[in-house]
Amino acid sequence: GVLLCVGPAYVEGHSNTVLHQNLYNAAVSVLNSEEVLNFNSSTYLRTLEELIDKNTLEQTNFEVIGADITENQQPPFYIDFKQGKITLNEYGIKYTGFVRSWSETSLINALDINRDEENKVKIIEELYKKFEKQFKTIESLKLMESYRTNSHFIILRKI
Repeated sequence: GVLLCVGPAYVEGHSNTVLHQNLYNAAVSVLNSEEVLNFNSSTYLRTLEELIDKNTLEQTNFEVIGADITENQQPPFYIDFKQGKITLNEYGIKYTGFVRSWSETSLINALDINRDEENKVKIIEELYKKFEKQFKTIESLKLMESYRTNSHFIILRKI
C-alpha cells in the first residue's frame, strides 16, 4: 500500500516565535507563577531529513517514493489584513481564535484546581483578550513578516 503524509514542517529561518512569545506574555500577566509553569505549548516541527530518516522507515517497513517541503504563505489572516480585506481588529479576533483552538485545553489544564469555574472562565477570557491586544501591536505586526508555515508532503510505500 501507499501512504501520503502531509503536515507542518520545520525550515530554518522561518519562525513563529511572535505567536508563542505573545501567548507567554499574556499568560504571565494573568496566571499565578505555578500556573505559568504548568501552561505548556509543546510544538516540535520535524525537518524533512528527520521525516524521511532511512533507519526509522526501515524499522516500520516503509520506503520513500517522494518527499518535499513547500513554503506556505504567511498566515491567511495576516495576508488579508495586509491587503486591506479585513481590519486590524478583525485580524486580531481571527488570529486569536486560531491560537485559542489549539492552546485553550493546555491553559485549562494549567489552572489551579481550587479555582471555581466562573473564575477559570474569567481568567481564560482575560488571557486571550491580552493576547489579541499584543498581537495587534506594531512590534508584533513587524515580526509577522518573518512568520511562515511550511508543509511536508511524503509518499511512502509499505515493503
